Amino acid sequence: MQVFSRMKSCQTLLSSAISENTNLLYKVHLSFIEKHLSASDGEVPIVESYRSESGNYFSVIYGINRLMNIHSITSHCDPNASSGEVDEFVNMVFRSEIAEQLQKNFMNVLALQSEYFIDVFSDKFNEITGSQFSTRHNYDLYIRSLEEAPSMEPMKLPDGYTLGTLEDDHIGFLAETWSEDLSFNKKEAKQFETIIRQNIRRLHVAVFHDREETPVSWILSYGDGFAGQMHVTPPHRRKGLGRLMVRKMAEIYKENHGCYPPVTIISDNEPSAKLFSALGWVKQDRCCKAYLHRFPKE
Repeated sequence: MQVFSRMKSCQTLLSSAISENTNLLYKVHLSFIEKHLSASDGEVPIVESYRSESGNYFSVIYGINRLMNIHSITSHCDPNASSGEVDEFVNMVFRSEIAEQLQKNFMNVLALQSEYFIDVFSDKFNEITGSQFSTRHNYDLYIRSLEEAPSMEPMKLPDGYTLGTLEDDHIGFLAETWSEDLSFNKKEAKQFETIIRQNIRRLHVAVFHDREETPVSWILSYGDGFAGQMHVTPPHRRKGLGRLMVRKMAEIYKENHGCYPPVTIISDNEPSAKLFSALGWVKQDRCCKAYLHRFPKE
């Protein structure tokens, strides 16, 4: 492995060593890996950690798919790092063998870091791939701090409703519902089944009604630690189920990962934005869940 002058490999950072205020996205992603919740079918996460001469820590998670290609990168840069250390860490993340993979494949990047770090990171990606750094501007990132937000009181389910576990028999129903939410057709809905099959094996909350066989509401979690795919079926809305599920999911994350789940919300989804905001989640000024696509330069 290539060794750089200012930093050297060290023992893998633990999620408990990272403050949620420093880098919540990296903390929860690393915690998912530690609890074997991160990897999708056939995907393996590889974590590398480094310590600089001045004592600052840096770490990167590479998501490797079945074809041994890099599908995703999540990075952590010490908030006290100098600009020179940031430059060197980014060069390390994109070293030659990594750069070769980036010229072939799509990848997504998670970064809740300084403006300087994200700027350097995106510039390096553009330099290597001849592509453009693209963020999903139609999504907004919301996070909730354990320290700053008020505590959430537990809620009681309305009569006739119970919490339950999602099973494989529910996958088709969830995929079809998700595709309808996003205005996709039934053929495209089949593509979601793989994602949902992986997500229901992770942390999730589902609500059932005693008169229906399928779930009436649910919220899932992704391998990178984000919570999402929340849905309440129309006949069961305005009963407080969404609020209850978010609170329950928050409890599960707090107990298992020491933080609340980050979420991305479609920008024009006002009901979800109002719900999470009312429960203490705060919209971030900079969209930090970024997707890198290999768009050719004009």
